[in-house]
Amino acid sequence: MHRKIILCLALVIFLSSFRVALAEVVINEFVSDPDSGSEWIELWNDSSAEVNLSGWNWTDLASPGGETEHESSPRSLNGAISAGGFFVLEMNSVLNNTGDSIGLYNGTSLIDRVTFGKVNGYSKDLDLPAKGKSGALISGAWQTNQEPTKGTANPSAGSSGSDDDIDDDTDDEDSSSAASSSASTAATAKIKTEVSVRDIAYVGIPHAFQGRVVQGQGQPYHGRYFWNFGDGDFREVKVINTDKFTHTYFYPGEYAVLFEYYPDAFAETPEAASKITIKVVPASVSISRVGTANDFFIELSNDTNYNIDLSGWTLWSNGKTFTVPRNTILVAKKKIILSPRITGFSVADANSLKLTDAGNNLVSSYYPYSAPVVSKAVAPARNPALPSVSDSAAVGNAGEQIQTGNLEAAVLASDVADEFSPLLPAVALIFIGGSAYAVYFIRQKKTSSPGSDFEILDE
Repeated sequence: MHRKIILCLALVIFLSSFRVALAEVVINEFVSDPDSGSEWIELWNDSSAEVNLSGWNWTDLASPGGETEHESSPRSLNGAISAGGFFVLEMNSVLNNTGDSIGLYNGTSLIDRVTFGKVNGYSKDLDLPAKGKSGALISGAWQTNQEPTKGTANPSAGSSGSDDDIDDDTDDEDSSSAASSSASTAATAKIKTEVSVRDIAYVGIPHAFQGRVVQGQGQPYHGRYFWNFGDGDFREVKVINTDKFTHTYFYPGEYAVLFEYYPDAFAETPEAASKITIKVVPASVSISRVGTANDFFIELSNDTNYNIDLSGWTLWSNGKTFTVPRNTILVAKKKIILSPRITGFSVADANSLKLTDAGNNLVSSYYPYSAPVVSKAVAPARNPALPSVSDSAAVGNAGEQIQTGNLEAAVLASDVADEFSPLLPAVALIFIGGSAYAVYFIRQKKTSSPGSDFEILDE
């Protein structure tokens, strides 16, 4: 009897645990490019049981849309979501503005995923939301360009058509009016600008920009674009030219970039515009270490707090070059080691190894050693901590012995010479003048005083 009771209790506990495990948490909404503040992701617990997020994590993509596109390392979640409640994650400069894929995991098990914008390796759920707009899960389907409802329920789809579903006997006039209103709304859909650019740029390195104007379902429009990069430079092109281009910032700081659409060449007022802020930071990448003759690897270090795209950067030495492949990302405060089997460099190239960015600007030079500097001057003051100059020898930079027996006398002689050097010409003139006067005086004395060698004869 007792065994049956224990089995029943164990079964109840097991089923309860199973019900909690089945609690459904989904990605409900996100904003990847906010007008202000942080990016955020909203999770929704669509169950009747609280869910503890300990052991849960989420990921996004590194280099989305590129050849090296891959999932980031898991980011841990903490806390709990009440039954039917919401959980908001906030972050800065994590979600990519051109497209990304957000994965939600319980341990290593994928629970949910949403993919938007320009991504290669994942099935896209929705188009890239405009700046300040959200991607939202509405009635089980993802919708783009929604008004954000952070921390609250998303609006339901098709609510405007609910009257038609309830009353099938509506007269033709009302139906015609509703259809006309819907067509009018589609025809007058607001024109929007879409900007594709990373919000972190690097001093002296070309930064990629791309923009377009869309209406309704994303049809391109004609006219002209005007870019103001916030640093005194600008660019104006026809709307049909939506190719990527680059602009280079030469000084660090934050720059307000304005992208405007004009419907024709004569319009003075933009019909649509977007404003974004680009933070420009120094590209502090260095050749931090190299290998030996047996394995001449080259180590590059990123000393900044931001990921740096090394696409198109080049290593140079002795006429050899190696260009870093596209979409190579050097993570903030991390290092990357390049094998000699890839670069083709050897230890003979160490003395002249240089790194340049995609704009061919010198970023780093590698100096394997510094030659010792031998000073020819002798300081007049003696450090008591050093050996006395009267010592027979002293140790030099390279361990050589330097004879110093007459060093003190040489110093004193040098000091005296330096002190009286401005008086030497005057002393010389006085000496020459005195010598000439002495010779003249002696000659005059001899002429006027014949001395004892002469005798006067008496006639």
